[in-house]
Amino acid sequence: MIQINIDKYSYKNKIPVIKNLNISLLEGQITTLIGASGCGKSTFLRVLMGMETGAVGHILHNNNSYNFKEWSSKQTLFSMVPQTPLLFPWKNILENIKLAITKKKEISENKNKNEIAINALKIVQMHEHALKYPDEISLGMAQRVSFARALVLDTKAILLDEPFASLDAHTRRLLQDWLRIKIKETGKYAILVTHDVREALLLSNEINVLQGSPAEVYRKFHSDEILSADKNLEDDILLILGKKI
Repeated sequence: MIQINIDKYSYKNKIPVIKNLNISLLEGQITTLIGASGCGKSTFLRVLMGMETGAVGHILHNNNSYNFKEWSSKQTLFSMVPQTPLLFPWKNILENIKLAITKKKEISENKNKNEIAINALKIVQMHEHALKYPDEISLGMAQRVSFARALVLDTKAILLDEPFASLDAHTRRLLQDWLRIKIKETGKYAILVTHDVREALLLSNEINVLQGSPAEVYRKFHSDEILSADKNLEDDILLILGKKI
């Protein structure tokens, strides 16, 4: 389990953004943060990635405690799949993956970069396209490459920042089903950020509804509630978010 506790975070130590945000992650499961645009969801991920400093709180994992005072972008617990793939257009798919491979992983597994990268591409069913360039594959395929890039970083948890937002409805649904399976197969911890209620219900083992400014968890929905969900649960979440008249 990974336990994340952020007592508070203020942007540039002035504007309060997050307050008392406590969530638990379980292996092979997806924990979702849902809330209105601008409520602090993506900021939360940036804090975990060490891209935003100044948070007060800690992370617990395997009996180890990490204080956010010492947290930085050098952390090795989390990797991120962003909203858009952000692949280097002048490098092919294999080369894009190889760029993400850390020296530490390369030495610890005694494998060359090609082997590590190909293995990651096999997991996302993109190894047959390894020598293609980003402009030669679809956006959905590129997002799978982005997931492979997160895998080769060999972190315990993957952060998913609205990874399907730019996809058409058909591709989005295919990748949603694919992602749920891959998170379970790889045993990764995962946090999904979204403002799509149906996506949250489809993918999540736990849903945390954020509200307020600074943002805090207003309501949690656990796996048993989600599995037995009907239209009423979707309506309940929409009401909390203030999206239903």
